[in-house]
Amino acid sequence: MMRNIFRRKKHEIKKAAEEKGRLFGVPASVKQSYFMGGVVITLLIVALFYFAYMMIPVFGGASRPDTIQTVKKAKEIQRLVDKYYLFDIDEQAETDYMYVGQIAALGDKYSAYYTKEQYASLKDSLNGEYMGIGVTIMQRLDDEAIVISDVSEDSPAEKAGIKPEDIIREINGSSTEGLTSSDVSNMIRADEDGTIELVLYREAEKKEYSVSVTMDEIELHTVNSHMLNDAIGYLQITQFTGVTKDQYDEAFSALKKAGMKSLIIDLRDNPGGLVDSACDILSGIVPKGDLVYQEDKAGKQIFNYKNDDDSTLGIPLVLLVNSGSASAAEIFTGAVKDYGEGTVIGEQTFGKGIVQNYFQLSDGSAVRLTVTKYFTPKGNDIHKKGISPDVAVEEEQPAKGDEATAASADKQLQKAIELLNSDHLTQPGSPPPLQEARTPEEFLKVRGT
Repeated sequence: MMRNIFRRKKHEIKKAAEEKGRLFGVPASVKQSYFMGGVVITLLIVALFYFAYMMIPVFGGASRPDTIQTVKKAKEIQRLVDKYYLFDIDEQAETDYMYVGQIAALGDKYSAYYTKEQYASLKDSLNGEYMGIGVTIMQRLDDEAIVISDVSEDSPAEKAGIKPEDIIREINGSSTEGLTSSDVSNMIRADEDGTIELVLYREAEKKEYSVSVTMDEIELHTVNSHMLNDAIGYLQITQFTGVTKDQYDEAFSALKKAGMKSLIIDLRDNPGGLVDSACDILSGIVPKGDLVYQEDKAGKQIFNYKNDDDSTLGIPLVLLVNSGSASAAEIFTGAVKDYGEGTVIGEQTFGKGIVQNYFQLSDGSAVRLTVTKYFTPKGNDIHKKGISPDVAVEEEQPAKGDEATAASADKQLQKAIELLNSDHLTQPGSPPPLQEARTPEEFLKVRGT
């Protein structure tokens, strides 16, 4: 009996404790539920604010493109266009040009907006590999004709008999009249797995002809090389892409096997390209140290391209440059000159000392913005100035004829050969002169050993 009384008492105490917990406390399981609920609510609030920030126009004056007033004005204009404009409306083009105008208003010719298709094409060019037929096209200024300026070696276009200076008149039955070179490029690449029907006109023969060309994987040939004589190798880099380093290594190795004792690297009319690509090649030419450094809008140094390899080219080097040598080509030239690893011959370079980054947007389109200035290893700012050659030789129009004829008429190339054959060329690793020479005679006086 006492045992039953004890059990009843124990049960009453437990029940009272539970009642007290309900009144004055919260069980652990409930506390955990409250905590998780708070986390979820907090995340929802953060997401809501982010959505509002990204999607809802901000308040402010009409001078910013992302305010309510600006959006209201754009809607007002569109209503007038829809109601009164006489001709058909390409709404996608309207939208694209709004974005184009937003970047164009920066007044920077190096910043731009790209549609999804344009950006995909651009990435292919920078990577050095793309699906295509293997031609480079340009638009003539006088008659706006779409002209093939180059045909890649062993490409589908070359196999089909297409030649430089052929004019593209039709693509798959559609005329190219009134189209830009970008429009034509997009039309050719539209069907990556198909066969393109082209109608071309060859002015030299005054005839029109048709060809079928099957798309294929194309690697841009950015390096051309050959031996000029028994000892001098010639290596031209037309631009710096994702495949340029491999092509350079292959060409350099072939020249070494052919007996190269000195090298001419031709950067004339090289518009630049990928800084990484230029620096990868430089790492085997100049000694350990900075290759280039950049500064942002606040003057803060934000990135360094450094060479950790202390091996250098080890043979006399000449760089050929002109006013078309720009951007990454100038980074290349500036490093070689600052380290005294070669002699620069030709003309003042272009003077593009700023760097652009690409930012892909949520719909696949992209913007390119100027984000930094760059400086050569010795801190030289070459923007809008360019790099002065060690030996100034004015460029002339290339001579017509075969390769040998053109080379013999190339004064800049001939000056490079002359110096490499002489005893007056600076040896690799020699410091650059304190005062730049402007003529061959001054060069020999300053740099002669």
